[in-house]
Amino acid sequence: MMTRKQIVSALLLALCGVDIIYACIVGLLLAPTALSAQSASTWDVFAVRYGALPAFRVSGLIAGADTSRRIDAALTMWLLRGPGGRTVLVDAGFKRADLIARWKPIDYMRPDSAIARAGVK
Repeated sequence: MMTRKQIVSALLLALCGVDIIYACIVGLLLAPTALSAQSASTWDVFAVRYGALPAFRVSGLIAGADTSRRIDAALTMWLLRGPGGRTVLVDAGFKRADLIARWKPIDYMRPDSAIARAGVK
């Protein structure tokens, strides 16, 4: 049986390589709020890609995975849009020059530029 960490890692791994993913996953992220009788609301969740790490070891994402398996791991941040125009940014990405030089991401763009493509200023 897979652990919760392995399931989440596998889900994130499945999302790699997609530019902008639209999903309504209220039950996973906002269950206590969204399912309460007081505030039954819907949130839209977007994964916004701002680059990828080439040849990233899968075992760095999933415990016990084959250490020789490699992927181009998508760099993403999460944008949540809720009722009343409420916008929440989760994980604002990175723009440190030393990390960019060391990790050599492909198709990299500054996180603020990537999030602007999703309509956030």
